[in-house]
Amino acid sequence: MAMDKYANASFPAIGKAQMDLLVTALACGLTKVASIQWAHTVSPHVFTWAGVTQGHHDLSHMDDSNVAGVQSFVKAERWYTEQFAYLLTQLKSLPEPGGAGTMLDNTLVVWCKELGDGRLHDGKSVPFVLAGKANGFLLKHQRCPRSSLPAQRCRGRDKSLHVRRLVRIPSRRAERRVQLLPCFAVSTEPGEQ
Repeated sequence: MAMDKYANASFPAIGKAQMDLLVTALACGLTKVASIQWAHTVSPHVFTWAGVTQGHHDLSHMDDSNVAGVQSFVKAERWYTEQFAYLLTQLKSLPEPGGAGTMLDNTLVVWCKELGDGRLHDGKSVPFVLAGKANGFLLKHQRCPRSSLPAQRCRGRDKSLHVRRLVRIPSRRAERRVQLLPCFAVSTEPGEQ
């Protein structure tokens, strides 16, 4: 099927194909670390498939008083959440090659955002979601309190905040790691910290 890779309407299908390729590469042992970045910082994508009529970047700057704009931004962010769930489902559906459990059991999947508040370009309270059991390192429904994160305080515009957090994620216990940077990241790399 021919697809225009630059067409806005192709964005969901291309993203799904990239996630499927990522899972296949991990399952075949072609890599132990993979990343997906959905778009660049000022993404012009309009999530028409989610009922949104404005660009994602513009929506990320909507003031709370613009109820319709905020609702559209939530729809777009919900779509990203659904993609994250799809990736986790794919990893959970496959047995661990040559091992016990599923691929998700032995994988650490990281989803993080660029900013805590896009309206302010604020690097504080940036959300990170960790999924998978990381080969037994993460417990089911475990929540890491803010104080346990390595870069717990961000003074000013500390651009190394994300890097410090990602570097400190305990990847040595996971068979593979996937990073979702405004997107998703996956790793099975047993590397040292």
